Amino acid sequence: MDWGLGHATRCVPVVRELQRQGSEVLLASSGSAGVLLKQEFPALSYHELPGYNPKYPRNGSMALSMALQLPHFIRTIRREHQEIEVLVKNLHIHALISDNRYGCYCQSIPTAFITHQIHVRMPIAWSWLEPLVNRRLQSFVRRFQYVWVPDQVDSGLTSRFLSSTIPFEHIGWLSRFEALPDQPAKYQVMAILSGPEPQRSVFESMMRKQFKTFVGRALMVTGQPGENILVKDGLLEIVSHLPASQMEDEVRKSEVIVARSGYSTIMDMIALGKKAALVPTPQQPEQQWLATVLHKEGIAFCQDQKNFVLEEAILGARASRGLGAYLKQEGLLAAQIKKLLS
Repeated sequence: MDWGLGHATRCVPVVRELQRQGSEVLLASSGSAGVLLKQEFPALSYHELPGYNPKYPRNGSMALSMALQLPHFIRTIRREHQEIEVLVKNLHIHALISDNRYGCYCQSIPTAFITHQIHVRMPIAWSWLEPLVNRRLQSFVRRFQYVWVPDQVDSGLTSRFLSSTIPFEHIGWLSRFEALPDQPAKYQVMAILSGPEPQRSVFESMMRKQFKTFVGRALMVTGQPGENILVKDGLLEIVSHLPASQMEDEVRKSEVIVARSGYSTIMDMIALGKKAALVPTPQQPEQQWLATVLHKEGIAFCQDQKNFVLEEAILGARASRGLGAYLKQEGLLAAQIKKLLS
């Protein structure tokens, strides 16, 4: 899916495992997610799908905005399904894995749907919409043969978003990064920006302003794949995007990470065992819940965007246990891919 970069980054280890098991992999996406996948795997065939292009409000109700866009999303789901049917037939595709693209299913071949939100949660004021939204979305999910949740058994991170009515398998945390020792610190703080507009730009503006008074070496990745911008402002370096290998290297050399509490970002920080200050995207209940859970358990520090103070965030992150507190279960993804391809 093309809502931010997280859905694309967590597909990177899926592609690698498919290749390890001998599959020829074809890519399909849209927008910045498609750009990122093409940069990570330039040798693979790529196909552009219809974009969901969600519009996030700068102010006002996120839930109302998403509800009003639901007819557009359903039309996009239908269009992408039509295109997938053609691709499956013309390219002789034998199996299909969809990360949160509800229309990328096909009844004639094995299919798997990757999601950590089988049950989408709405803000309290809009809870009355929850049954309607989930009934529609889960009707699409049931069209897939397998449902894969990128989490570990009993971690508690995704339990709030699962459903007892749809069978699923855990495939472990998905990260493009590997668990290796940290390198000597180069940056006191690294800010990783992500997510859809306009909130990505709002957060970038806040970070730029606060970095002006920050005394220490810092790196900010603005989350704009396809652009190649590098700016140096004193001890602050600003880059638009980094490929996975370089991003991993810079994260390892950073003492504290400031980032959104998107689930894919959290999985990356778990993989690298980093200390993080998490800033949920405003009016995104999932991100707010994840950040709150990690904050209460002392694993990461959490601040609302409205009240964000860089110095406090760094101190809070340093005092946390760090996301390396989680122990990882190996082999879950490999086993499910083997099952899909058998």
